[in-house]
Amino acid sequence: MKYKKKILILGGYGFLGNALFKRICSDKKYCNNYDAFRTSRRDGIDLRNLRDAVYLIGRQKPDIIINCAAHVGGLQYTIKNMASILDDNVRIISNIFESVCKINPEIKIISPLSNCSYPAEADEYVENKYWDGNVHDTVMSYGTSRRLIVAYSKCYNDQHNLKSINWLVPNAYGPGDYVDPIRVHALNGIIIRLLQAQKANSNTFSVWGSGKPMREWIYIDDVLKILLDNINMKSQIDPINMAKAKCHSINDIINKSCKLLNYFPEIKKDLSKPDGAKVKILNNELFNEKFPNFEFTPIMTGILNTINYYRDKV
Repeated sequence: MKYKKKILILGGYGFLGNALFKRICSDKKYCNNYDAFRTSRRDGIDLRNLRDAVYLIGRQKPDIIINCAAHVGGLQYTIKNMASILDDNVRIISNIFESVCKINPEIKIISPLSNCSYPAEADEYVENKYWDGNVHDTVMSYGTSRRLIVAYSKCYNDQHNLKSINWLVPNAYGPGDYVDPIRVHALNGIIIRLLQAQKANSNTFSVWGSGKPMREWIYIDDVLKILLDNINMKSQIDPINMAKAKCHSINDIINKSCKLLNYFPEIKKDLSKPDGAKVKILNNELFNEKFPNFEFTPIMTGILNTINYYRDKV
């Protein structure tokens, strides 16, 4: 019988973790080679507790861990819960690395990292400038914790030869995320609120902030493909951008979504809500060098698929 590597997905019921689990289990390209298991706090495992982390990893004995475990939420949620987010994430990260080292340092840890961990003042997010400045104040807690994963990867590799693969991921969107617009990822939250406004026959729609911030967006299926097709890479401690180097403003995303919905309300700006960083565009030179033939999902296709997913859920 062919040996199938065992993948443990931490945070396996969140947006990315759930999508990864379903893709590995349903796609023959992956399920013929891997057995996937997932866990989260709903299973009674609290990764903030070292004993729980050691128990889980010792029981499952995975070959690979995909670390999607995090205390995270939308911008408004993050601003209100900064200390809790920082505390929880620092404990989770520390316990994962320490547990792997205790159980089996041969286990590889794969971590998708939010691009909010880049310096706030950077005009373009380039990998070799990742540490050149502080993250934005509005995401200080979460962004700093993502940087900590890279630091742990370096230190545990130096001392224990533990292997890691780290990726920097733009703003992900697509089917499968939360329905709560406060906790959901940004683009999905826009679509949820637009669908709610359309169903309520509202003539107005409120933009949180000015709508001017420029963001790079990545469809969830593209994230899955990059992560899973490169799962056997030996190591990538210094993270690489999953990047096409193309941004759309919040206002542009709203306009594109309204066009697909055939819904054209008056757009009002709620300037009481903060914008966050003005621009988040990822440099794609290194990504294109390593993956020259990768084709990203067109933004209109991704938005339409997301609208269709949420249409009957809100």
